[in-house]
Amino acid sequence: MRKVEPRINMAETYKAKLSFANPPGEHTQELLLPRELFSSMYENHGEAFVRNVCGDEEARMEFWDRMRTVPHPAWEVHPVQARDLRGAIPLAVHGDEVPIAGIGKQWSKKLLSVSWSSLLGETSTKSTQYCAFGLIERTGIKDGPRATMQQLWKIFAWSLTALWHGYWPTRDHEGRRFPEGTVQAERAGSALANGFYGVVWSLCGDLDYFTQILQLPNYNNASMPCPLCRASLSGDLTWSNFGSAAPWRASMWRPHTWHAWADRSRNPIFSIPGMSALQIALDYMHSKYLGTDQVQYGSVLSLLCYDVMLEGSPELNLAACWRFIREFYRVHQTPVRYRSMGRLTMFTRRTGGPKLRGKAAELRYFGEVLLALWTTYCNDELLIHKQVTVLLKRNVFMERMLTEHKGELFSMMAQLLCFNRHAAICCCCTASWLCTSLQRGCSTLL
Repeated sequence: MRKVEPRINMAETYKAKLSFANPPGEHTQELLLPRELFSSMYENHGEAFVRNVCGDEEARMEFWDRMRTVPHPAWEVHPVQARDLRGAIPLAVHGDEVPIAGIGKQWSKKLLSVSWSSLLGETSTKSTQYCAFGLIERTGIKDGPRATMQQLWKIFAWSLTALWHGYWPTRDHEGRRFPEGTVQAERAGSALANGFYGVVWSLCGDLDYFTQILQLPNYNNASMPCPLCRASLSGDLTWSNFGSAAPWRASMWRPHTWHAWADRSRNPIFSIPGMSALQIALDYMHSKYLGTDQVQYGSVLSLLCYDVMLEGSPELNLAACWRFIREFYRVHQTPVRYRSMGRLTMFTRRTGGPKLRGKAAELRYFGEVLLALWTTYCNDELLIHKQVTVLLKRNVFMERMLTEHKGELFSMMAQLLCFNRHAAICCCCTASWLCTSLQRGCSTLL
């Protein structure tokens, strides 16, 4: 360790006195702020900075050119347009609550973990995702001027604002000048990384995080459940219209209309220049693998075991399904597999429709085997069976596209339009399947 320690150049943590409820009182909280780590990596770990943060100039210019030409909805009036894009590094902020005690139990405890990364990072997630701060649930003060969460986000946003400007701040997060003689006072106003600066471009997380932490619209609302647009459950702006000319598509927020909205989020992250709800990134894993796929795949398995297959009882039908799945896994060398599927409770629930349990990676690779299983037993003369077949085929096609272009920073426009078209068809097939199921009295499906 004596040989290793002198070679470690780690960014200093930022220490702040914050109010807590448990234990009560003021306590020191440490944060590894983005601007500190950004500058430290640039100064001390140049190669890692290029690989994991800034990329090369061509990649940066390609990124911003794509944001301009598509265009990205946040580009419209973003102040980055007036700056030198050669030094602009697009950043993502990710938040999630992770269990830290009593995992799987009703009394489990969770930790909110907030991290950031560069959208130009070329290496693994563990090398490009940088932790900023965490907060254990039920330890902070929830409301009022001393609310712990609000103070943490205020400090985090203050650091990201300095990173946006590209210079060390002249005042602390409370607006006070740094004391003379301190390191912070000496470097105040100087460049963070010789012209490089960070632009928060994506806010990532699951729906609970968006609602509870970022204070965005609740996804369970019948009226305006989406953070990006004004779609609703019913009426002219119903989100169940999946057509390309659906009225809700024209109701997307614009930066100025969102900031003028009285019910917008008051999370300090949106005080950073150029920030609005249009930076919200509804990630594919939660939306699809741990979202629509779980419901669709569970419904297909339920249809097979309870209605289509003729092996005997639902339990015997499921056993036949599992034999087919294991053989498919073996022959096709499926990278990530379910270990077992011996009980109907893998996809049936006490309340609500079917929903297949599993990890995101297991669901990611389950589409191919489920399509093969379904086409083995289905009846192509039945409308509902045709709808399920089309749905599964489109789903598999989308996943094959993602696998084929894995690692690419951007997809070609033709590929993107093709992917969007297949996603829209999946949505339409799901809606049609639901209507057909309800007409047949199969209310447990979907």
